[in-house]
Amino acid sequence: EFITRVRYHLERRALVDELRSFRRRIERDLSQARALQLALAPEAEALAQLAQTSGFQVNGAFHSSDEIGGDVWTAFEIGDDRAGVFVADLTGHGIPAAINAFRLHTLISRAPRSDLDDPARLLTHLNARLKEILPVGQYATAFYGVFDRAEGVLRYASAGAPSPLFRLGDAEPLEPLDGSGMFLGAFNEAEFDNKTLPFPPGASLLLYSDGFTEARDPEGRMLGERGLAQIAIAAAEAAPQDPAGRLAKDFVDCFGERVDDDLTAVWVRRPA
Repeated sequence: EFITRVRYHLERRALVDELRSFRRRIERDLSQARALQLALAPEAEALAQLAQTSGFQVNGAFHSSDEIGGDVWTAFEIGDDRAGVFVADLTGHGIPAAINAFRLHTLISRAPRSDLDDPARLLTHLNARLKEILPVGQYATAFYGVFDRAEGVLRYASAGAPSPLFRLGDAEPLEPLDGSGMFLGAFNEAEFDNKTLPFPPGASLLLYSDGFTEARDPEGRMLGERGLAQIAIAAAEAAPQDPAGRLAKDFVDCFGERVDDDLTAVWVRRPA
């Protein structure tokens, strides 16, 4: 009986040590994965260079519901006077969603130049590739826009993304644009259309994931587009150099660190 009891306690101690080691390893791996995911977004120096070459100021913020998440955004130069901005939200949370976010970012980085010039064409290309690699039932909502300073317009295509909030000038309200469209990776024959609208000096656009608009306050009221627009305008006035970062901070201050969904906000502005 004594030997049996000693063996039990030794085995129990070994099991606890193994679980602790496993937890430390998982926490380390998740921390590294989070750092890699945050590195997918453009760095401040790259965004500053983009503002000089294209004439558009872009800044973004990301806050995941878990250590890692399924949101991804990027911005890049497309020749002189043009900037491309892409935002997507993949289904699910945690490691599976993050893996798909890495896959999508890789597809964008390898997309042909001709696709980057044409938003609808890029979404068609991404849809075909994601349909091949995503498990059944998984998909992404997305927005891709080409901001053209020479022509003074925004050309964009959307795949079921939350309605972007457009502001014609600093004194104007934020109004929703049409963000409808078929999800990426859901259907083989999905078709996407380009939309064009004026984007003069002083205009701005807020892109975001639905974690913002679907958040609920302690009374159960959903924030919605109108509530998000109010917070966004206040953030832009308080921090004109980093409105997306201020928006995310104000949102977390109001709704708490432990959000139910990943949060991504990207603010694009053409200086007056």
